[in-house]
Formats: sequence, C-alpha cells, structure tokens
Amino acid sequence: AEAASEVWCRRVRELGGCSQAGNRHCFECAQRGVTYVDITVGSFVCTTCSGLLRGLNPPHRVKSISMTTFTEPEVVFLQSRGNEVCRKIWLGLFDARTSLIPDSRDPQKVKEFLQEKYEKKRWYVPPDQVKGPAYTKGSASTPIQGSVPEGKPLRTLLGEPAPSLSAAASTSSQVTLNTRPPPSNTS
Repeated sequence: AEAASEVWCRRVRELGGCSQAGNRHCFECAQRGVTYVDITVGSFVCTTCSGLLRGLNPPHRVKSISMTTFTEPEVVFLQSRGNEVCRKIWLGLFDARTSLIPDSRDPQKVKEFLQEKYEKKRWYVPPDQVKGPAYTKGSASTPIQGSVPEGKPLRTLLGEPAPSLSAAASTSSQVTLNTRPPPSNTS
C-alpha cells in the first residue's frame, strides 16, 4: 500500500511539474510554482491561494503536493482536469473586456475574484458543455491566466485605425438576433 501511495504522489508531482505546462502556474493568480492541488475542482495552486480557497463557502479541499498522500481516484481526477481544463470550466465565460483578473499581490481582490468564480459561478460552463478537446497529456493549447487572447483590443490585432470595428465589438454583447422568420402576409 505504501508503494502504491508513493506512485500516486509522484504522479501528482509530475502533473504539477513538466508533464502539463499549464499546471506550473497557479490556476488562481498565475504565479509560477504550484505547491498545492485543489481536489474540489482539480487545479494546481500556490500556497497563498490554497489558503484563500479554504476560506470559501463551501471551503475547497486543498492538499499539499509534497506533504500529503493521494488516493488513486484523486490522481485520476487531477489527470482528467488540471489547470487548462479547469480554465475552460470555471472561466469558460470570462471576457477580459468586461472583467479583470486581480493582481496576485492583493489578497483581498484575489479573494473577491475567487468568490465570483466559485461561489457565484459567474464564468462557469458545465464540464459536459466545455468546448474543445478534453485533457490530453502534454496539451498546452490554453494560454496562462491573464493572457486571454480574445481580450486583446482590436487595434492590436488589426492596426490602429479601426474605430467602427472596436465600437461594434464593445456593443456586440448587447445585440440580440431575431431567429423567428418574418410574418407571412397571407390575409
């Protein structure tokens, strides 16, 4: 049993290290060097954020990567999730144009962000509705938190003079599409 436990612990350390690039940075604040796993959602986090996650309602179950033992179901869950998959679930509706990722040096702002993310589920997409491929070993297709490509201003993508496009982009969330066919004039 002790040998099996060591295998699971080693696998968790691998997941937090080189096998998945997205797991090397804290899922919550993007700081390099993860030391904990959030067993509740399946992400890799830093020491500071692990404490903040424990303070949520309900508290997240957080375990130290180096000081704890892991069960096979926990490791399988972490393998199926990781930071990249968690980003698609918990930040699936996140829009950098309307929301800000807090500065990791401001614990109060990070705590408020975590409450929005987990307690209010502001940007949540159910796992069965997550778009894109599921976890694949070595996948590094999702950028680290804080560098969301969809959030770049249009002028950085298209060059400076794009006023009509940027105005349209900023109001696109307010546009509603009429999907009903026009009424027929059969009187």
